[in-house]
Amino acid sequence: MRNCRRRHRGALAAALALAVLGGCAALSPVGIDSPQLVKALDESVGSVPGPIHYFAKPVDLNGDGRPEIIAHVAGPTVCGTGGCNTLVFAQEGQGLRLVSRIPVTRPPIVVATTSTQGWRDLIVRVSGGGILPGHDALLRFDGKTYAQNPTVVPAQQLQGTAQGEVAIPAFASFTEGRLLRAGPK
Repeated sequence: MRNCRRRHRGALAAALALAVLGGCAALSPVGIDSPQLVKALDESVGSVPGPIHYFAKPVDLNGDGRPEIIAHVAGPTVCGTGGCNTLVFAQEGQGLRLVSRIPVTRPPIVVATTSTQGWRDLIVRVSGGGILPGHDALLRFDGKTYAQNPTVVPAQQLQGTAQGEVAIPAFASFTEGRLLRAGPK
């Protein structure tokens, strides 16, 4: 009788483990060319016409084991003299939630070795639009979002060299990115 109960508990534990693991597998990470990301970027850009390209990288910013997505949209209709938008998305269920929209940024976009409020800090390049010769800005997470403008406080001008992982490298042309929206023909 005891052996029967032990086997039953063992089988129940194994079934529970498979159900839990199966549930986790169902929450697969969103890829950089996934329909979820393309939809989220398209909604974030709004009705602005193309051509618009994007650069993206999944990085676990908050240590929860699920990568967030750092995306940088670029093109003549979405960028100005100060740069373009960098967006940070968190995965929720099968979709994405916009955590931060950071305007007037330029690559490289670096995930810093430091953290604030449980999220890794970001470093973005700021130049043009009156900011010459340019500098790197450190953006900290405030518990809800990253600094909304890298040119003013609470963003800080970085002293020294950016330390961390390059998420979005510098590029020569926005057309090096993935196509989000084509331009007029």
